[in-house]
Amino acid sequence: GTEKADEILSKLDFLYISHIHFDHCGGSMSVAEAYNRINKKPLTILCPIRTMPWFNYLSSAFNVPLNLVPLGKITQDKSLKEQLKSEHKLIIDVCPALHSRDSWCLALTSDHWKIAYSGDTMPNSHFVDIGKNCDILIHEATHQSSLSADAAKKRHSTVSQAVDIGKQMNARFTVLTHFSLRYQKIPPIIDEDLPENVAFAFDFSEGYKRHN
Repeated sequence: GTEKADEILSKLDFLYISHIHFDHCGGSMSVAEAYNRINKKPLTILCPIRTMPWFNYLSSAFNVPLNLVPLGKITQDKSLKEQLKSEHKLIIDVCPALHSRDSWCLALTSDHWKIAYSGDTMPNSHFVDIGKNCDILIHEATHQSSLSADAAKKRHSTVSQAVDIGKQMNARFTVLTHFSLRYQKIPPIIDEDLPENVAFAFDFSEGYKRHN
C-alpha cells in the first residue's frame, strides 16, 4: 500500500537508468516526484547522457528537482567515483553495454556484497570484468537459447549466454530477467539444464544475502 511504498522510497539511495529505451526509464519521474515529496531533496539518477535532455525537460515541466549523474563520466572522472563512494557507501563500476548507443552495465560493491546488473546487452567481456566474483548477477535473457541469431540481431542475450556470463564472472547466484514479449511468463527451457544457482526473476522478486 501507500505506507509501504513511502517507506521504500524513504530508503531509496539512487536510481539507475541503463539506457534510453522506454521500458528502462518510463515511470522514473513518478519515482523522483514521490522521493522528493518524502525526502525533501532531489533524487540522484545515474543515467546515460542521451537521457539527460529528457530528464531536464521533465524536471522543469513538473517542477521536480533532480541530481543527474552521467554514467560515462563515472568511467572518466576518478574524483566523481570517489564522491559517489563517499555519498552512497558503494563502489560503482560501469562499462558500455553491447546494445543501443549509450547503454551501460553496472556493478555495485559494498563492504558486505557485490551485485552486477547487465541492463540490455549481448554477451560482454567488459561486463564480466567489472562483475567478477559478484554475489548476485542480474542478467537479461531476452530469448531462449535456440534463438541466438535473433538475439544477436537485436543485440540481446539468450538464456544460455546469460548463464555462461555468470560462470565466467564466478557469480554466486544468477537471476535471469527481461524476457521477450513472445513468452507469456519465462522463456521455455529447451534442451537446457540450468545450474542450481540460476533462477528466473518475476515481478516483486526479493533477494536476501545469507551470512554464513
